[in-house]
Amino acid sequence: MTGLARIWEDKAYGSSPIEACWYADAVDLGGWPQLAGDNEADVAIVGGGFTGLSAALHLAEAGVKATVLEAQQPFWGASGRNGGFCCLGGAKAGFDTMKKMFGEDEARKWFQTERAAVEFVGDLIDRLGLEVDRHSDGETMVAHRPKDFAEMERSFDQMRALYGVEPTLIPPDQMAQAGLNTADAHRLCEGQEVHYCHQRIQL
Repeated sequence: MTGLARIWEDKAYGSSPIEACWYADAVDLGGWPQLAGDNEADVAIVGGGFTGLSAALHLAEAGVKATVLEAQQPFWGASGRNGGFCCLGGAKAGFDTMKKMFGEDEARKWFQTERAAVEFVGDLIDRLGLEVDRHSDGETMVAHRPKDFAEMERSFDQMRALYGVEPTLIPPDQMAQAGLNTADAHRLCEGQEVHYCHQRIQL
C-alpha cells in the first residue's frame, strides 16, 4: 500500500500550527489509550476529528463496534485549528460554477447538504446537551464598497432559492443599533435563518 500524497507544505502536518492555539491550552486531551496487539472491530475509523468522532458516535449508537485510530490526539489536525464556525458558505465554487460543471440538480444538492449539515450539528448539540458558545442572530456580511453591496443584493434571490433563508438589509445609519458601527461598510446584510447558523450552532 502506497502512502497518500500530501498536498500542503510539511508544516501543515506538524505540531507547530497548534502549539500556540487557545484550543491546545484550554482542552485537556491527554490520557488516551494506545492500541496494542491485535484488535477487532466492525468498523475502523482513521482520524479523530469532527467527522471521525461523529461517525464513531453514530455507529456506536446503532450498535456497531467502531474503533477510532488517531496518530496524535482528538482534534489535533484541522478540526482543532479552525475558528469554530458552523455556518453556510465556504465553497470556492459558487452555484453557477457548480451548475456548469455538474448540472443544476447536483449543484442544488450541494447547498441543501450544507444546510442539512448545519442543522445536524445543532440537533446533535441539543440532543447531547453539549456546552458550546452559541451566539448572534445570523451570519453577518459587510459590503465595503457600493459595487460590493449591489453584488450582494443580487445574490439574495439565490440565497432564498438555495438555502431557504430571508436576508435582511441594514442601512448605514442603522448599523450602530445592530451592534456594528464602522465608516468602512457601505451596507450590511444579516441573514436570519440558517444564515441563522451562528445563532443556532456556533461551535
